[in-house]
Amino acid sequence: MPDGIAIERLRRADIDEIAPLWKALLDHIAALPDAVVPVRPSDESWGLERRAMLAALEGDAFALVARRDGVAVGYVFVLIEGPDPVWYTGDAHAELAHLSVAPGERGAGVGTALMDAMDAELERRGVEDVEIGVDTGNDVAARLYEDRGYRPDFRIFYGSPGKKPWACLRREAADRRAGRGRFAPPAASVPDQGRETAPGAADPPGAADPPSAADPPVIELLPAADLDRLEPLWRVMQDDQVRRWNVLPARDPAESWALRRQRYADWLATTDSFVLVARRGERLIGYFMVAVAEGDETFDTGERLAELESLVVLPEERGARLGEQFFQTGMRRLEELGVEHVVCGLLVTNPFIRRFCERHGFVPFVDFMYARRTDIQANAKEDR
Repeated sequence: MPDGIAIERLRRADIDEIAPLWKALLDHIAALPDAVVPVRPSDESWGLERRAMLAALEGDAFALVARRDGVAVGYVFVLIEGPDPVWYTGDAHAELAHLSVAPGERGAGVGTALMDAMDAELERRGVEDVEIGVDTGNDVAARLYEDRGYRPDFRIFYGSPGKKPWACLRREAADRRAGRGRFAPPAASVPDQGRETAPGAADPPGAADPPSAADPPVIELLPAADLDRLEPLWRVMQDDQVRRWNVLPARDPAESWALRRQRYADWLATTDSFVLVARRGERLIGYFMVAVAEGDETFDTGERLAELESLVVLPEERGARLGEQFFQTGMRRLEELGVEHVVCGLLVTNPFIRRFCERHGFVPFVDFMYARRTDIQANAKEDR
């Protein structure tokens, strides 16, 4: 702990104390050399962020503030979320949403002290998995997190700080020994109909010939009541991620679908989110999930922001530009909804989706980083 610094929980009633630190964070982001999206004006941004923080702090989220002589010189804001639908995080995982240090205090260990205090609070709560967003071009922050053991996976950086096994690997090893989850004896297996594919990507060697143009697929909206029809395609996508692209162990397919289905249902119930499906006859051959939410609090993304969540195309349908049809149909619907800003997450190990996004004008924006909290603490002890 730096001399003269005290760290404690931030009370909701004191939230305006950190408004200058939020502005300092915005100024820092706006000055990044590779900044992509302009930040909102600080007053507008703080109003949106203040509202979001107050709502989150009514739940499991928490904020820690560092003070020198009673004046706030840094803070960290942490969200607590449920299990990830695909990757083998615990029943809860944390997202470090903000870390801000006053310009005059940077380089003095305040940021490290705040992260250590965050780790202690997460240990008290039994939360082992942490992810952090890093703006493109924020090399100083990236080095801080990489020094604590993070590494990339999904334009999300997953990591195991220190030298201990990841929490997720421990859980996977326990399942393997017990013969449960993904390692349970097979019952009725789902046919391997295909896997997630980059839209418009070249067919892999040995791929089937593309379908005949005389039998064009029908693309239409899927009613929320029919979400269960997507399960076989979701399993196809998860299988592809596990076999080809993942770094973290994946969940049992049934558990993964249950979590993902709930997220789809929540999006479809509360926003302009939508699912497009492609079918030949009554057989689904792909789907495209687009979530629409409020605009970002930091970046000037308008009133609403769309995220391309899931895209699945069966391998026998590749070469027919079905992914491109999904994309163009989705963009027309977003235009009808008045949504102008779109983001897309992708595994950094998946070059096909990356090239597809770049071809359509997407540019790198934010990376996420992941760490196992217990390994961060072990690594910190070794460095002392």
